[in-house]
Amino acid sequence: MTSLRQIPDPTTYLKNAKDYLSPDNLKLRSFVTDVDNWVHHIRSVSFPNIDSDWLTGHCSSKQPDGARLLIHNMASHFRFQPRLLYGLNSLLRPQYRLECLPTITRVNYYVLVEGCKCWIHSFSGYNPNLPSSDEDVRMLIHSKETWLQVLSENTDDEWRACLAQVLQEVLSAETFLKSSNI
Repeated sequence: MTSLRQIPDPTTYLKNAKDYLSPDNLKLRSFVTDVDNWVHHIRSVSFPNIDSDWLTGHCSSKQPDGARLLIHNMASHFRFQPRLLYGLNSLLRPQYRLECLPTITRVNYYVLVEGCKCWIHSFSGYNPNLPSSDEDVRMLIHSKETWLQVLSENTDDEWRACLAQVLQEVLSAETFLKSSNI
């Protein structure tokens, strides 16, 4: 998942995104609105059907907050263009990062990293397989048998690559905490 590390500057990225989306005015307008909301007023964006606790973070981290939902909306425009999906990183604030497989033609799963937390997101409308977050992985990390069971039950290579990214994030955070004596 790391071969996409070439992130274009925001201006180049927006030009590339515009070129890709311009044949469909509705999609282009939707993306521009999402980018505008992200850049100018993420805190005031209204998300229908989501209660205020969900947006303010007073609930389970398995439910996306407004920022994560807006990132997912922007990412959904590039499901068939992994490089453009990954290029969203040029627009994200430093605490966020998207990771996806660069070698596929259709992205079904991607990892959204926010600081030391991360989640596997799905474009299918269904929740991704479990484990799907750093919290899930931390609960399973101590049992080899559980890992083998999870891997045998979930054979989707793209999802497994995302799971590997989540595991890498968890292990990096654990190593940082140990080295910092926190």
